Formats: sequence, structure tokens, C-alpha cells
Amino acid sequence: MKNKVEKVELKGIRKSFKGGTVALNDINISFYADRGIIGILGPNGAGKTTLLRIVSTVLQPSGGEILINNKNLYEFGINKYRRRIGYLPQEFGVYRDLTPVQFLKRIGYLYGLKGNALENRVKFIIQMIDITDFMHKPLSDCSSGMIQRVGIAQSILSDPDFLILDEPLVGLDPVERIRIMNILTRLSREKIIIFSTHIVSAIESLCHSVIILKNGEVLADGVVDDLIHTIDGKVFETFVPDTEISAISEGYKVVKFRNEGKDVRLRIISENKTAIKGLKSLKKVKPTLEDFYVWKLRSI
Repeated sequence: MKNKVEKVELKGIRKSFKGGTVALNDINISFYADRGIIGILGPNGAGKTTLLRIVSTVLQPSGGEILINNKNLYEFGINKYRRRIGYLPQEFGVYRDLTPVQFLKRIGYLYGLKGNALENRVKFIIQMIDITDFMHKPLSDCSSGMIQRVGIAQSILSDPDFLILDEPLVGLDPVERIRIMNILTRLSREKIIIFSTHIVSAIESLCHSVIILKNGEVLADGVVDDLIHTIDGKVFETFVPDTEISAISEGYKVVKFRNEGKDVRLRIISENKTAIKGLKSLKKVKPTLEDFYVWKLRSI
């Protein structure tokens, strides 16, 4: 396709708000099909939503530039770019008196679809996103998971090249979360997909690449498996009495606690085993993305 979006680059992107709040500071990242699904991970206030709003052109950066297929956004054509992207904001509003079919037809009409083309596209999307069972149910009676599926459906109505999803898994139960993740996996075969989330396990199981943000800056950007590999041999587990947890938490990077009988299982990250003093029966374990995430956040 002549206008197909194949690569999006952010060069030195900055964003400040009134009062001097810096949301993003010198962001340099790239999105392209060979990266697979790209997860944007970070704590509250890290700048995830601001980043996605800038990538979707809802928000203008304070500095830096966006390149589309190696051309400046305005040289490529901002309206041309907007026609080739799909966006699901974190706060997705619907006309709650409409059914999913009615809502999608209305959105499709705004995209310029009419007649048989509109009918066929909506029918295809409803089957793809698995909306059939509630397609004629008022959105006011739909669950959050159902509405989230409708949100993803509207974001791909125009058959975009680049899909931008802000917290698509938030508020979903485990079954709905898995359903949405399966949908994204299918879509990723032909589209660039980026999405933000707080759910580390979703990134690890779904994404090929991850970008970790904190305080508006990039802490890590790379292939998930490669990033995890950097902390091989640095993750340990042991059991301690619950009375010792507070002291240990102050002295070491503890990833998680889990009660197991009279003792608590601790997962600790350390440069080496000998640096962990006073703890017995340390067992080296295979690292996860959650371990790497905690490691990066607490190393700053």
C-alpha cells in the first residue's frame, strides 16, 4: 500500500505542561512491524498515556519530532497518518443507548464507509473480535470486558497499519484479559501494535519487545527475553520468619513475598549471592520480566 505506515520514530520528544511539570523528557524510540507487539510498561505517572497521545497525534509534543517512514510527520501528512492508525484511549466513551452493531456502524460512517462496504466491514470485525453473542445488546447492559472488545473493534474498523492501545487490559477479569490478549496476537500478524499496561505478566506472555518508562524517561527498551537475560544469576529465593521481613526489605531489593506456612518465601535481586548476608538456604532461580522491572525501577 502506497501510504502504509511501516515505521514510526520518536526523536528527542519532550512534553511539559503548565506549571513546569515534565511528562516526557528526550524520548528516542522506534515502532515497526519486526518488533512484534510492543508493550509500554511503567508505574503511575511514568508518562505512558502522554506518550501514546503524542504518537496518536491527540497531543502535540513540546519538542522533538515524529518520523513516519523516515519522513517528518507533517511532510508525510498528518491526516494521511491519522487515517492509517487506530487508537483506543484509556478512557473509552461509548453511546450507551446504542448496541455494538449500531455503535460500530456510526463509527464506520465517520471513517467514510457506506452501504455494503460498511455492512461487510462491521460484520467482519464483529466476528473477528468475538462480539456476536452481544452484538444487539445495549452497551449500557454490557460488561467492562464486552465494552473493551467494542473499543478494540472500533480502533480497527478502518483497517489501520498501526494500532495504539492505552491500558486495554485494565479492569478486566482473567478470562476477559486472555480473550483480549488472543485478539491482539491475531492482529499483530499484519499490524504494528503498541499498548500500555500495569500488568507485567501480560507483557511477558504477549509482547516481543517492551519499553519501560519512569518519570518521563526510558529506563529500558528492547526484546523481552534479552532484557530478562541481563539479570541471569541475580535472582534468588529463600524462606524467612515474618518477623524479619521489614529488616530484609530495607537492605535488599525484594521482588515479592508469599506466605507459606510459618515462614515467608522471599524473592530477592542481588548482584551476587555473597552480597546477601545473613540469609541462609538461598536458591538461584530463573528471572522473569517482573524481576527485571523491579530491578530497573529500584536502580534509579
